[in-house]
Amino acid sequence: MASRELRVLTLNCWGLAVVSKNREERMRHIAKELSKGRYDIVALQEVWLAKDYEMIQEMTKDVLPYSHYFHSGMVGGGICVLSKGPIIDTFYYPFRLNGYCHRILQGDWYAGKMIGMCAIQHQGITINVYTTHLHALYGPSLDPSLDEPLPHRLVQAFELSEFVQHTSAGSDLVLVMGDLNTEPQSLAGRIIKSNGGLTDAWEVRENKDDSQPSTTCETASNAFTFIKTRYYHDASPEGGRIDYVLYRRNPKTIQIQCKESQLTMGKIPGANGLNYSDHEGVEAAFEIQDVTDAAPNSLWYVDVNRLQALKDLLPQMQTAKESAISGRLWYLARALCTIILIIFLSCVSDTGYSVINVVLGMVHVVLILAAAFFFCVGVIVKQAEKNVYVGIEKDVRLRIERLQDQK
Repeated sequence: MASRELRVLTLNCWGLAVVSKNREERMRHIAKELSKGRYDIVALQEVWLAKDYEMIQEMTKDVLPYSHYFHSGMVGGGICVLSKGPIIDTFYYPFRLNGYCHRILQGDWYAGKMIGMCAIQHQGITINVYTTHLHALYGPSLDPSLDEPLPHRLVQAFELSEFVQHTSAGSDLVLVMGDLNTEPQSLAGRIIKSNGGLTDAWEVRENKDDSQPSTTCETASNAFTFIKTRYYHDASPEGGRIDYVLYRRNPKTIQIQCKESQLTMGKIPGANGLNYSDHEGVEAAFEIQDVTDAAPNSLWYVDVNRLQALKDLLPQMQTAKESAISGRLWYLARALCTIILIIFLSCVSDTGYSVINVVLGMVHVVLILAAAFFFCVGVIVKQAEKNVYVGIEKDVRLRIERLQDQK
């Protein structure tokens, strides 16, 4: 049996313009580290600026000659893949729910988050590489009631697992790498792994050591960890493990073992304590062997964890659907109240010129804009959101029924 090695890396680069500290210096150091040729495949997230991607591409072209950037949304998508082997096909899937346009400071809606896929030929096998960046967390990880985008993240987790399932049939190996903004034991994490048939490299690595750091975000040693906004602090004083290398083999063509997985690209050598990013990188090394195996490769493999995760997802979608319906009514009610106020002010104001009338005119404009905003959110945004939850709920029910029939 032919044996080959594969080493991969995922890193959230924190490459926001203006907001991200020391961005240009850090990006140069990231490119310099990648140019050493340690990795066969690299998945990067939050590379928001074209000039940063082009600089990384230029500095790594001798060791990672093939690359692809996924364009989406208002600010570019932010995700890319670099590879030693040729990229023979690409595709991407934008998430149907990805935050709200009026949550400007959160920014997820404007980022156009998605799943990017590159089919790569490497040492005689086809590897489907998926990289993604799920909706960010904006509340304590242990309190779902304060995590407003949780339903969106759950939808994204389900879509990710389904997309991987339905686009990977012709590959020998599947790699899912990225910032999933979800911890391993959470429902979103369980959905991605169990419904996608994916194995977490960190959990099965042969170099497992309980003393080895595992958290990739909000780590105490990271220079960019801000104590007041540590959303994972309650779950672990050392931060959260939200960046992953997940994989699945085609049992008919290869055998695979994760020889090692560890955190990497923490502190930049000789940079006075500066980190490469506000996230730690995660690398994994695999040993791959060719096999002849008649084991089935089915979308409908029966897994108790998969079935339970889907059952747990169902009430979440039902609750989210009801919340979208009530939110729709609430926004329409606010639109109606604002229209009534506009009519009232129109009735009490006179037609003469005065400072009061100028102020009332400005108030009219603000109220008209507010009424239009409330109406659009109620009629368009919340209705579309509800329809996604209805669709996901139906999909989940179908999969539960099919899995129960297969038991």
